[in-house]
Amino acid sequence: MPQWPELEPHRPTTTNFPPFPDAMNMQKTTDPALSASATTAPIHVPVADFTVLPGPPNAPFVRRQAFDDGHVWMGVVTTEPGSASPWHHHGEYDTYVYLLAGEGTVEFGEGGTERKTFIADGSVAKVPKGLVHREVNTGSVQNKFLIFRVGEGEPVFPAEP
Repeated sequence: MPQWPELEPHRPTTTNFPPFPDAMNMQKTTDPALSASATTAPIHVPVADFTVLPGPPNAPFVRRQAFDDGHVWMGVVTTEPGSASPWHHHGEYDTYVYLLAGEGTVEFGEGGTERKTFIADGSVAKVPKGLVHREVNTGSVQNKFLIFRVGEGEPVFPAEP
Protein backbone atom coordinates (compact mmCIF):
# COMPACT_ATOMS: atom_id res chain seq x y z
CA MET A 1 0.00 0.00 0.00
CA PRO A 2 1.39 3.45 -0.86
CA GLN A 3 2.56 5.48 2.11
CA TRP A 4 1.58 9.11 2.58
CA PRO A 5 4.54 11.46 2.88
CA GLU A 6 5.11 13.04 6.26
CA LEU A 7 3.64 16.53 6.25
CA GLU A 8 4.39 19.48 8.46
CA PRO A 9 1.42 20.42 10.65
CA HIS A 10 -0.58 23.37 9.33
CA ARG A 11 0.12 26.45 11.39
CA PRO A 12 -2.31 29.31 10.67
CA THR A 13 -0.62 32.65 10.10
CA THR A 14 -3.65 34.61 11.28
CA THR A 15 -6.00 34.33 14.21
CA ASN A 16 -8.87 36.45 12.92
CA PHE A 17 -11.41 33.62 12.77
CA PRO A 18 -13.98 33.05 15.50
CA PRO A 19 -13.01 30.65 18.27
CA PHE A 20 -14.39 27.11 18.05
CA PRO A 21 -16.91 26.53 20.85
CA ASP A 22 -15.47 24.29 23.50
CA ALA A 23 -16.81 20.74 23.65
CA MET A 24 -18.67 21.33 26.93
CA ASN A 25 -20.83 24.00 25.24
CA MET A 26 -21.77 21.83 22.24
CA GLN A 27 -25.43 20.97 21.96
CA LYS A 28 -25.73 17.26 22.68
CA THR A 29 -28.65 15.16 21.55
CA THR A 30 -29.72 11.56 21.51
CA ASP A 31 -32.28 12.39 18.83
CA PRO A 32 -30.60 11.52 15.49
CA ALA A 33 -33.51 13.07 13.59
CA LEU A 34 -32.66 16.53 14.91
CA SER A 35 -31.81 18.77 12.00
CA ALA A 36 -28.30 20.20 11.97
CA SER A 37 -29.67 23.19 10.05
CA ALA A 38 -32.31 23.90 12.72
CA THR A 39 -29.78 25.09 15.28
CA THR A 40 -26.77 27.35 15.35
CA ALA A 41 -24.83 25.08 17.70
CA PRO A 42 -22.94 21.93 16.70
CA ILE A 43 -24.77 18.66 17.28
CA HIS A 44 -23.03 15.78 19.00
CA VAL A 45 -24.44 12.27 18.61
CA PRO A 46 -22.38 9.62 20.44
CA VAL A 47 -21.88 6.40 18.47
CA ALA A 48 -23.86 4.52 21.13
CA ASP A 49 -26.88 6.70 20.20
CA PHE A 50 -26.79 6.04 16.44
CA THR A 51 -30.12 4.57 15.32
CA VAL A 52 -29.90 1.04 13.89
CA LEU A 53 -32.09 1.08 10.78
CA PRO A 54 -34.14 -1.92 9.68
CA GLY A 55 -32.93 -3.82 6.63
CA PRO A 56 -34.06 -6.84 4.63
CA PRO A 57 -34.35 -10.12 6.59
CA ASN A 58 -30.95 -11.81 7.08
CA ALA A 59 -29.20 -8.80 5.56
CA PRO A 60 -25.38 -9.06 5.63
CA PHE A 61 -25.10 -5.42 6.68
CA VAL A 62 -26.07 -3.09 9.51
CA ARG A 63 -26.87 0.60 8.94
CA ARG A 64 -26.46 2.98 11.87
CA GLN A 65 -27.83 6.46 11.31
CA ALA A 66 -26.14 9.39 13.03
CA PHE A 67 -28.63 11.93 11.66
CA ASP A 68 -30.94 12.75 8.79
CA ASP A 69 -32.16 16.31 8.30
CA GLY A 70 -34.02 15.69 5.04
CA HIS A 71 -31.10 16.88 2.89
CA VAL A 72 -28.07 15.18 4.46
CA TRP A 73 -27.96 11.63 5.78
CA MET A 74 -24.92 10.51 7.78
CA GLY A 75 -24.18 7.12 9.24
CA VAL A 76 -21.97 4.07 9.47
CA VAL A 77 -22.58 0.83 7.58
CA THR A 78 -20.87 -2.47 8.33
CA THR A 79 -20.87 -5.51 6.01
CA GLU A 80 -19.78 -9.06 6.74
CA PRO A 81 -16.82 -10.76 4.98
CA GLY A 82 -17.77 -12.37 1.67
CA SER A 83 -21.19 -10.71 1.58
CA ALA A 84 -22.94 -8.50 -0.96
CA SER A 85 -25.67 -5.94 -0.38
CA PRO A 86 -28.89 -6.26 -2.39
CA TRP A 87 -28.99 -4.24 -5.62
CA HIS A 88 -30.25 -0.75 -4.85
CA HIS A 89 -29.96 2.96 -5.63
CA HIS A 90 -30.20 6.13 -3.56
CA GLY A 91 -32.84 8.06 -5.51
CA GLU A 92 -32.03 11.77 -5.55
CA TYR A 93 -29.08 11.41 -3.16
CA ASP A 94 -25.41 11.59 -4.12
CA THR A 95 -23.60 9.24 -1.74
CA TYR A 96 -20.08 9.86 -0.45
CA VAL A 97 -18.29 6.91 1.13
CA TYR A 98 -15.13 6.64 3.21
CA LEU A 99 -13.98 3.06 3.82
CA LEU A 100 -12.82 3.01 7.43
CA ALA A 101 -11.84 -0.69 7.46
CA GLY A 102 -11.85 -3.63 5.06
CA GLU A 103 -11.81 -4.01 1.30
CA GLY A 104 -14.34 -4.60 -1.42
CA THR A 105 -15.89 -3.55 -4.69
CA VAL A 106 -18.90 -1.64 -5.92
CA GLU A 107 -20.64 -3.44 -8.79
CA PHE A 108 -22.79 -1.44 -11.19
CA GLY A 109 -23.75 -1.19 -14.85
CA GLU A 110 -25.92 -3.48 -16.96
CA GLY A 111 -26.18 -6.74 -15.02
CA GLY A 112 -23.41 -5.61 -12.68
CA THR A 113 -20.78 -5.97 -15.39
CA GLU A 114 -18.78 -2.88 -14.46
CA ARG A 115 -16.78 -2.81 -11.25
CA LYS A 116 -14.95 -0.13 -9.28
CA THR A 117 -12.56 -1.52 -6.73
CA PHE A 118 -12.03 -0.09 -3.28
CA ILE A 119 -8.32 -0.63 -2.83
CA ALA A 120 -8.31 -0.83 0.97
CA ASP A 121 -8.97 1.10 4.16
CA GLY A 122 -8.93 4.84 3.57
CA SER A 123 -10.45 4.75 0.07
CA VAL A 124 -13.19 7.18 -0.83
CA ALA A 125 -15.92 6.94 -3.46
CA LYS A 126 -18.90 8.84 -4.78
CA VAL A 127 -22.00 6.96 -5.90
CA PRO A 128 -24.04 9.31 -8.11
CA LYS A 129 -27.77 9.67 -7.50
CA GLY A 130 -29.86 7.01 -9.22
CA LEU A 131 -26.94 4.64 -9.95
CA VAL A 132 -28.05 1.02 -9.43
CA HIS A 133 -25.26 -0.77 -7.58
CA ARG A 134 -24.30 -3.12 -4.79
CA GLU A 135 -21.36 -3.30 -2.41
CA VAL A 136 -19.37 -6.53 -2.12
CA ASN A 137 -17.06 -7.29 0.80
CA THR A 138 -14.21 -9.20 -0.88
CA GLY A 139 -12.07 -9.41 2.25
CA SER A 140 -11.83 -11.59 5.32
CA VAL A 141 -12.82 -8.87 7.82
CA GLN A 142 -15.92 -6.77 8.38
CA ASN A 143 -16.07 -3.64 6.21
CA LYS A 144 -16.93 -0.37 7.93
CA PHE A 145 -18.03 2.65 5.90
CA LEU A 146 -18.66 6.24 6.95
CA ILE A 147 -21.39 7.49 4.61
CA PHE A 148 -22.80 10.92 3.77
CA ARG A 149 -25.79 11.24 1.44
CA VAL A 150 -26.75 14.64 0.07
CA GLY A 151 -30.10 15.12 -1.69
CA GLU A 152 -33.81 14.81 -1.05
CA GLY A 153 -36.51 12.17 -0.77
CA GLU A 154 -36.18 8.56 0.30
CA PRO A 155 -32.51 7.53 0.60
CA VAL A 156 -32.64 3.84 -0.45
CA PHE A 157 -34.63 1.97 -3.13
CA PRO A 158 -34.39 -1.74 -4.03
CA ALA A 159 -33.50 -2.31 -7.70
CA GLU A 160 -32.52 -4.88 -10.32
CA PRO A 161 -29.11 -4.68 -12.02
